[in-house]
Amino acid sequence: MQINSRGKFKDQALRFTMVAGGIALMFWAATNMTGCHSSGRSKGIAEAKNAAQARIDTLKAANEYQMAVQALTAGDLDKAQKHGDRALTLNASVPRSWVLRGRIMMEQGNMQAAHDSLLRAEQLSATDVETQYYLGILAERVARRDEAKERYLKAAELDGENPQYPLAAAEMMIDLGNIDEAESFLKNRQSQFQHAAGIQQLLGQIAMLRNDYKSAAIAFNEARLLAPNENEIVEDLARTLYLDGQYAEAEMHLAKLLKDETFGKRRDLAHMRAKCLITLDRNTEARDLLVQLTRQEGGNSDREAWIQLGQVAYQLRDSSRVRMAFSRLIAMSPERPEGYVLKALHLRRNNDLKGSEENFRLAVDREQDPKINAENMMMLGLVMHAQNKTRSAQTAFAKAAELDPSNQIASKLAKEPALASVLANANDE
Repeated sequence: MQINSRGKFKDQALRFTMVAGGIALMFWAATNMTGCHSSGRSKGIAEAKNAAQARIDTLKAANEYQMAVQALTAGDLDKAQKHGDRALTLNASVPRSWVLRGRIMMEQGNMQAAHDSLLRAEQLSATDVETQYYLGILAERVARRDEAKERYLKAAELDGENPQYPLAAAEMMIDLGNIDEAESFLKNRQSQFQHAAGIQQLLGQIAMLRNDYKSAAIAFNEARLLAPNENEIVEDLARTLYLDGQYAEAEMHLAKLLKDETFGKRRDLAHMRAKCLITLDRNTEARDLLVQLTRQEGGNSDREAWIQLGQVAYQLRDSSRVRMAFSRLIAMSPERPEGYVLKALHLRRNNDLKGSEENFRLAVDREQDPKINAENMMMLGLVMHAQNKTRSAQTAFAKAAELDPSNQIASKLAKEPALASVLANANDE
């Protein structure tokens, strides 16, 4: 029994030990499980905080980006760079922020930094359209035209809806001398961009390069219909119509342009309109326009305006303005023939034949164009013939025919000087 009692005691002791150990093990497990749960919870909180901070940084970066764009548009490059750098500090994984930095660097003249920024954008996204486009602009600015063309073509492939990219590619083709390629490239996209005025405008400019003014006028007119408020297109159309001899249409568009606040100060357009008016025999309107041109700032030294004013005033028998014109021209450019021709014509009309002859001789000595000088020489011959200087007149007619063999009047006068009287009477009219 004693043995059994000891055995029972031992058995009870063993069970006690096992229970105690189990309790300890459970306590240890519970303790460790609580620690793991606490650690996992802390990690989750940290991740949530990081995600929230990332979202905040993304929003801040977007805000800084917008402010950088606004500053760049306003021309404040320092401010644009400051906001752009902040956007990159907050989030450097956005391609457009690197593109923006590249644009800012380009405007600041730092082409290397611009190149590095745009390449970083390309590394982040090789299919970003703006990255390819601005890499093209950068290549164009540093005269790598072949590379620029390829970049623009890639941008056009990535975005088939924006005509800006094929236009840039076609312009580079033209700069590279590949006019046929540019025309074919644009015509293949006409159906795709049938409402894009820029495509029609560039096709018109290509036609202009070929001196095909009729085709150019058609293209520019289509572009004008697509973008009626784009005065640059109206200017292209007006210039083309003028070169094609469609003076009435050209004058109508030029008159419209000159009423615009920006284009109204363009002296070249006013000159063109004056020539149209003269050709259309609207001399009074032409004179008024030219008087205005000579009175405006810079008009006192505008040789072309004074020449045209003198010519139209002569046609209108406005002697005071003829005198004003030739006096100004001779004072301004005594080495040029135009003032002397105008003065000679004026003196001839007023029967001062000696003075007229003297000024025609001065004009002949100064004129470099053989055809124009043939006209001057012929007029000199007419003035000498009117003074009964028959031999001198015949010599002048022969010289005129020599200077310009295509001048049939000069050739006839050289053979039959008596015709000078008939021509002189007709010229007086």
